[in-house]
Amino acid sequence: MARVGLSEVEQLILAALAIVRKGVSGMALQEHAEKLINCRRTVSSGALYSALGRLEVKGHVRSRISESADDRDHRSKQYFEITASGHVALRDTLRIASSMIAELRRSGWHWIDTAEEPAPAPVNRGLILTGQSSGPSEDLPE
Repeated sequence: MARVGLSEVEQLILAALAIVRKGVSGMALQEHAEKLINCRRTVSSGALYSALGRLEVKGHVRSRISESADDRDHRSKQYFEITASGHVALRDTLRIASSMIAELRRSGWHWIDTAEEPAPAPVNRGLILTGQSSGPSEDLPE
């Protein structure tokens, strides 16, 4: 059977579940996932539960409903945990990411190790020099 890749949210969920190592509610999982990416973006409840459903179908996550109702809203909670298959999928994804990072470093993309963004590539303005130049042309923007 061909492997299906993981979406960014699915990777984030599996990583958060692997770190937590126990059953966690969707709301707590959402908080853990956002901490993992330093709150650079939010993970909506819709995206979270949709991805959890896909991960459960793939066998990477299992869920259970709590036996006792929550005191505040008298509803049972659903708890999620990563499965052995989820650990394998996360490991495979991280190996691919590590390989890409290594290649990027070898090619000169050292900004990966810093918080800085890469400098933009120089713009080629398509200048064609013929003969002697008396300085920049007035019709070209600086």
